[in-house]
Amino acid sequence: MGALLDQYKMRPGEPRWGSGKYNPALDAIEASLGGKAPLNGTWYEGAFAVGAGPGAEAPTEAGHAYAWLNTTPTPPALELRDGAGAVLATVATREWLDLRPRQLSGLLADPVSAESARTDSDLGAARFANSGACGWGHFEPWLDDAAWRVQLEGMMSTGEAANAGLSLWYQVFGLGDPVILVKRRWQASQAYSLGDTRIPTSPNGSYYQVTTAGTSGAAEPTWPASGTVSDGTAVWTRMGPGLIALSALSLTPPATAYDRFDLDSASLQIPAGAAAIGDRVHFALVRAKDDAHAGDLLVNELWLCPVEV
Repeated sequence: MGALLDQYKMRPGEPRWGSGKYNPALDAIEASLGGKAPLNGTWYEGAFAVGAGPGAEAPTEAGHAYAWLNTTPTPPALELRDGAGAVLATVATREWLDLRPRQLSGLLADPVSAESARTDSDLGAARFANSGACGWGHFEPWLDDAAWRVQLEGMMSTGEAANAGLSLWYQVFGLGDPVILVKRRWQASQAYSLGDTRIPTSPNGSYYQVTTAGTSGAAEPTWPASGTVSDGTAVWTRMGPGLIALSALSLTPPATAYDRFDLDSASLQIPAGAAAIGDRVHFALVRAKDDAHAGDLLVNELWLCPVEV
């Protein structure tokens, strides 16, 4: 029984608000069960017992509280029942808890980029202008073979009936990989020095370094998967993996200023198989440049939800 209860307990490093919130109750159950819980279905007065089976088979005349592993739901649930078999409390299985959304820390601004989102300390939010503004975050997956969806609560600074554009960029670093994260985007007609690094305006999974200093052209070059590309008088060389951009999302926020809304979209979902336990994932939320909504997008809260596929 101890091994069973251990499956519900918080492992080292898990968020406090995860399955660990049940630990005191589980410890108490385990202590009460120690050495005296009948496993053969023989319930007796004064014992705190445990059993397993469909919910309909839980004893209704035990005369005392007991633990019951209810196999009717999928996944099963560990229940605390009273002497008449009524459910007093339920501890969800670890599998269910692992699939619950977890809150992410706030997005970070990029102090070296004019395109960065700004921190609104008054509202406790990240503020995205419709100028291609981006805010940065990271997480470490706790499941293998899951897709990872970024969910958010947001609001707009002005009230208007117009759509806003938002996209998710991400890059996965495996265990032991150097974390080389290039955030700054290419710009037209800019002087670039030897060794400068950039990503395309729409990230393609690579980053590039200036190997011949010069001034970029008026039009963005076609970025190669390997080798070099000329850009005005500058030359860029593909150096390694970079950020990947998912398809942009066009969202329709409330037409009232500062009216909160939730956003849960597959367009903000990192594909299954892209990241696994042991990886470190860096991501950016990026507001579309010059979308139809003139107001700022404010992101109040962020969650990360694993999605089984």
